[in-house]
Parts: sequence; C-alpha cells; structure tokens
Amino acid sequence: MSAIIDPHAGDDAGTCGFTLVEVLVILAILILMAGIVFPSVEKAMRRQSFVGAAKRVELGLRAARAAAVAGGVPVRFAAVSDGHGFRFADRDDRLPDGVTIAMPGRGIRFFADGSATGGEIEISDGQLRRRIAISKTLGTAEGRQ
Repeated sequence: MSAIIDPHAGDDAGTCGFTLVEVLVILAILILMAGIVFPSVEKAMRRQSFVGAAKRVELGLRAARAAAVAGGVPVRFAAVSDGHGFRFADRDDRLPDGVTIAMPGRGIRFFADGSATGGEIEISDGQLRRRIAISKTLGTAEGRQ
C-alpha cells in the first residue's frame, strides 16, 4: 500500500469562493441591518446617559444634605450658570452635553437639622425630562417622571 496524499485531489477550480453578485447581496443585507439597528442603539445610549445624569443629580442632592448635617452648617445646592452642571460645598459636577438642570432661584439650601428650603429640580435633554422634588421638612429627594 502506498501512503501518497495528493493535496489537489477533489478540487474543482470553478467552484471555490463567492461570486461578485453573492458578495454584493450580503453587503446590501448587512447595510440594511445596520440601518435598522444603529438608530435604536444610539437612542438607548442617549437614554442611558440621561438616566445616569439624573442619578448623579439625585446623589449630589443627598450628598449636599449629608454635608449639611455632618458639618452643622447650611449647604447650598445650585446649578452652574450655564445649566449644564451643579455645585455644592466644594464640589462641582458637569452633566453630559445636551442635558440641563433647572431649579428655583438660587438653588436648594440644606440645613444642619436635615431640612431644606424645598423645591423642584428639573433635568432635561430636550426630549427626556425628570423632576426631583425636595421635601422642606425632611430635605429628602424624590424622583418623578
């Protein structure tokens, strides 16, 4: 018996690969799928960015209240002048592009006993909006849609 292996045995020169038409059809299908998928991905990413910004504002409010109680002095939570961030005590935080924050007058003031001036803060990106109400007596923040 002979153990000779022919590497070219069984090859048909005319049946290897894809035709140009097959490649173009596959590319067209991929482009159509990308056109359907990418806008929804972008929308989901935008929404996630907005939700993250709203959570940062809420955490900032809680941190400002905690700083007032721990330090025994009033702490003011206010929007920065361009509305794209907030400030309290010695901390500044910027919100993502397109997200703005609006609040009453000079902001919300938290007192050493945990109470606050109260009010409502609105976070918006033009399409999405979230409101956070601050209780006067407890100084707590409660998110609303």
